[in-house]
Amino acid sequence: MSSFLISSRLLFNDSRALLTSELEQIFREARVAPTTLAHARVLEAYAHATGKVVEQPTDSIGKKRMPSEEDDCPVCYDGMHGAPESSLVFCEECGNALHNECFAECMSLSTFAL
Repeated sequence: MSSFLISSRLLFNDSRALLTSELEQIFREARVAPTTLAHARVLEAYAHATGKVVEQPTDSIGKKRMPSEEDDCPVCYDGMHGAPESSLVFCEECGNALHNECFAECMSLSTFAL
């Protein structure tokens, strides 16, 4: 019901932005995506900012996470489901994958070089 009230206010009053109280309500009631993995510090900051308790499974941190059907490469946005593990690079922090070629391209740019 509350989302309908927010939507109708935006549609009928020609508002250009949400009120702070509406944004707070949206984020307070938002669910965490089930496939989202984040660093523990990010989860702690989120929990502190929203007053929610978000638990990260400790066994998933630092492990390779093979892409599921809805996972896309964060660089080229192509699907990665079913790609051989040898064609992927995995983040050491969260275990998310990206294509070897995409990683190499990013690392060749001076702004991404270590």
